Amino acid sequence: MTQALSPVHANAAYEIVVENLRRALLLGRFLPGEKLPPERELALQLQVSRTTLREALRVLEGEGLIESKRGATGGILVKTPKLSKRESMAFLRSRIDELRKLYEYREVIEVATVRLAAANRTIEQLDRIEAALLKMRVLTGNKQEEDAPMVIARFLAADAEFHSAIAAASGNDYLMNAVEDIRASKFLPVGAVFTKMDAKANAGHEDMLTALRERDADQAAELMVEHIRGTFEGICKLVGATP
Repeated sequence: MTQALSPVHANAAYEIVVENLRRALLLGRFLPGEKLPPERELALQLQVSRTTLREALRVLEGEGLIESKRGATGGILVKTPKLSKRESMAFLRSRIDELRKLYEYREVIEVATVRLAAANRTIEQLDRIEAALLKMRVLTGNKQEEDAPMVIARFLAADAEFHSAIAAASGNDYLMNAVEDIRASKFLPVGAVFTKMDAKANAGHEDMLTALRERDADQAAELMVEHIRGTFEGICKLVGATP
């Protein structure tokens, strides 16, 4: 007889904290080299004990996402990803089929999301989307090549903020969570393959905001498709894979 139900495994409190913090790190809400808030403040924000928080921090440190430093200038630092550009390119080439599926899923989810956002967005939500867009506009004009890794990290964080803001404007929590799940796909280190900021990295975002302002769902959806497909094709070209 086929088993109809799966065993239930209750998550320990620290595991939930790990997922919460890992998601924030992978969405760029804390950037490499930055400090996380002090333990007391983190525990208060997450509404857990400091013991539970420390268990979660040990897991994240083991994953190479953070580093604890002692002393007056110490704290919990966000670490730079371990993989080099060459390692990241090889890794992505080996997982290109998985990346393709992820971008196909992203297209389905984000096209539906931007259509709803065009209908449901408020002025305040448009302001949030525009604020993220302004950050990207400044970063694409940055010519300081020596700061390229940090510029790229900041751009990817602003890009995640832009798409999350559109998802929030849809008014659908399920879609918003799905969009953030895609952005936080830690097993695909896409950002590490870029060594400089492409002037075209912001292409499509400006027009997408205009379509949202005008409540033009068809145009917003078309622009989202072009943006997502163009991003995937660009990554394939960069790592030497066939789209």
